[in-house]
Amino acid sequence: MPSDRFSLLLVEPYFVLRSTVTSVARGLDLGDIHAAPSHEAAAQMLMARPFDAFVISVGEDGGGLKLINTLRGGATRSRGDAPVVVTADFCDERAVVAFKQLQVRRVLLKPFKVKDVVETITALAQRERQAVAG
Repeated sequence: MPSDRFSLLLVEPYFVLRSTVTSVARGLDLGDIHAAPSHEAAAQMLMARPFDAFVISVGEDGGGLKLINTLRGGATRSRGDAPVVVTADFCDERAVVAFKQLQVRRVLLKPFKVKDVVETITALAQRERQAVAG
């Protein structure tokens, strides 16, 4: 049964960051916040249930971009146009082009604060609630 609550998938390999963001977002009741430690785990979660938005660590191996491509291609249970925010170690011209093509809404460059991620999730949840209400 689908939930009316905002649901977000956070894909972050670093345990402390992943657990802190998830804990704070849940504590603020921003919605159903799910976390995956790897792109592979996230891909399995995408096949199992839909999500309204995503915060994805792109990583150096290209796994994050592949995951976003899968989402945009409509091969998951989530909307292909669902909002995506990425976290990245760097952002060169090539990355900017790739992010634009994949309709990435925001790029958070490391190092960033947990507060930055939580504020981003808050904004995504508010936009989703406004879209559903209006």
